[in-house]
Amino acid sequence: MVHSTPISSLLKNSPLSRRFTIITVMFLTVLLGLLIYTIATIHKERSNAILIDMAGRQRMLYQKHMNEVFLTSQGFTTDYTSTRDLIRSTLHALMEGGSVVLDPATGKKQTIPAIPTEELLLKLREQENHFDKIIELGDDLLLLPPNHPEFRQKLKFLRARNSTLIAIADDAVKQLDRHAESNLATMVKWESIIALFMGLLGIYITRQGIRDGRKIEKEILERQRAESALRNSEMFMNSIVENIPHMIFVKTATDLRFIRINKEGEDILGCSRNELLGKSDYDLFPREQADFFTAMDRAVLTDKNLVDIPKEPIQTKTKGLRHLHTKKIPLLDDQGIPQYLLGISEDITERLQAQESLRRSEERYRVLYEDNPSMYFTVAQDGTILSVNRFGAQQLGYQVEDLVGQPVLGVFHEDDKLRVQQHFADCLKGTRMLSRWELRKQRNDGSVLYVREVARTIQGEDGKAVVLIVCEDITEWKQTEERLRESEVKRTEALRQSDELKSALLASVSHELRTPLTAMKGSVSSIMGNSSGRKDQKQEDALKGIDREINYMSHLVDNLLDMSQIEAGTLIPHKEWHLLEDLTEGALRRAAQTLDTRNIAIDIPEDVPPIFVDAVEIQQVLLNLIDNAVKYSFPHSPIQLLARIHPQQIEVVVSNTGETIPAQDLVRIFERFYRGRSPRKEPIRGTGLGLAICKGIIEAHGGRIWAESIGKEVTIAFTIPTTESMADFSLEGLHKR
Repeated sequence: MVHSTPISSLLKNSPLSRRFTIITVMFLTVLLGLLIYTIATIHKERSNAILIDMAGRQRMLYQKHMNEVFLTSQGFTTDYTSTRDLIRSTLHALMEGGSVVLDPATGKKQTIPAIPTEELLLKLREQENHFDKIIELGDDLLLLPPNHPEFRQKLKFLRARNSTLIAIADDAVKQLDRHAESNLATMVKWESIIALFMGLLGIYITRQGIRDGRKIEKEILERQRAESALRNSEMFMNSIVENIPHMIFVKTATDLRFIRINKEGEDILGCSRNELLGKSDYDLFPREQADFFTAMDRAVLTDKNLVDIPKEPIQTKTKGLRHLHTKKIPLLDDQGIPQYLLGISEDITERLQAQESLRRSEERYRVLYEDNPSMYFTVAQDGTILSVNRFGAQQLGYQVEDLVGQPVLGVFHEDDKLRVQQHFADCLKGTRMLSRWELRKQRNDGSVLYVREVARTIQGEDGKAVVLIVCEDITEWKQTEERLRESEVKRTEALRQSDELKSALLASVSHELRTPLTAMKGSVSSIMGNSSGRKDQKQEDALKGIDREINYMSHLVDNLLDMSQIEAGTLIPHKEWHLLEDLTEGALRRAAQTLDTRNIAIDIPEDVPPIFVDAVEIQQVLLNLIDNAVKYSFPHSPIQLLARIHPQQIEVVVSNTGETIPAQDLVRIFERFYRGRSPRKEPIRGTGLGLAICKGIIEAHGGRIWAESIGKEVTIAFTIPTTESMADFSLEGLHKR
């Protein structure tokens, strides 16, 4: 073996060593100086950071002070004087240095240095002057009550001054930021210059040292090559052995003790290398296992051949029972005598577990596939059934083998086969896309089965398209659907007959009531108009009460007749030209008793053109809307009736002040017999037909009617179409009815 001189003895007392020593001392000195300079700069920057934080907090304190002054002016109790004291003390500490309160709630304090530059000092003094002015303005504001004429002006001026003060504080924070950034930039600049200088100096000294060290380097390189080659060879072999993902071990041939084992072996056996080396199988494993391993090892050494053990159980220290696939090889010397036993073992426990898990999974899938209460088909692109589950075959009355290989069209109803072909073709066009349809299948006994199918096309193992089909039996659902449809038809017919009977009854009752009411109205009017008879006040009041009730009953009869015509579809307006103002006046005369002492505001523009309508019906609409407004408004509240002109139509609006109508009821109020809540305490008389009749009449005129409720104001509006031509208009028809 060649003995080499240590490299350290070659470098000792050489010029290169001295230069390296000088460079090291210089670098350490400069590094120490840079460290001290950096620490000082960082300490200064921490102080600047505290100053920036305190200066930034001033902005929040200014705004807090402004808010507290405003709340105090509004009658709330705030401690704005404490905020002022805190602002003043912080400004004083920033300008001259000293102690400042960080948290008013806990009283925690912090000592800060004075502001670093004269420019920043001027900014803080400017803040102090502005804040003094704000205090004066705030005190003046607090002397005024909120409703004082000058209060808002002074508040606005105070807020403007406060905004200016905050802007000055923002500027001070920015200047502090720039000052801090300047200090850091200066530190970086000087450290960069020193580092560059030391680098250049080091390069220079190193170049000089390299020249002196070339001779020594040659000798060192020669020795290093030999040592490196030896180390690399050993490291390469060790790396291979250590990183192979199988356990590798070596035993002596004489006593079968471990003399080498890799990391994978340590991990599998759960023992460290120190615990394994020098030990035999009897020191590590149960005797039964040790006997098995020893017998196999002796057989390998005796036969001098490789032995492959496909599955070898082994009880490990940390992982329990494992299974290994082991190969054992004898290592022979030059005379062919075994000296060592080499073993290579692969841990196949996870593989065996995965195979068992896959087997169980396949078994579960097979059971789910065969007995799942859905029909599963796989169909080739030529329409041949490739597979079907047992449940699907049984549902159709077949065995699985009866269907496999047969055309899928054979299980569908004859009338649906064309649709099946179309759906199947469409499904083949869209790979991976889901297709759905409902069809009829025919069982083996000829009965029909309704199914809902979901299909998707995939690529089979041979690259050809295969259609996967899942079928759900919906026969019972289809039958239920048919029964529901028949039931709905019967219910609709019953409702139609009921409506016809009700309409006929309304018309009959209305006609029967009109005759006696007319006679009663005539008799009461005759008695009231007879001045020859002498009647006292009670009789007069009784006659007026009878007259009002007869009018109310006549109004109800008219509503019933109109409603019966609307429901029967026999309401045909007899249109003539009329002025909206005249129609409104007639409706107001008829509603005189209803309005009583209520005021109604009328706003009809003079340029409203005549409208082509049925005067009686439109007056009935206006009367019903006015009556509705009176019933559902607060007592003595105003009622408004106005008209607006729109292109090709006129809008009439009746509004009142009453209970808010929920949004979901704005459409329902036009339904028959719907009654809303009234703000009055006494019950409301009526049948709930008024707005339903209005809707029928307006729609018969080609218009529309709707309701709006905003706050306490309730508005009902309708439109009447206008005509472009007035050729048929004549004054003779204006008052015909």
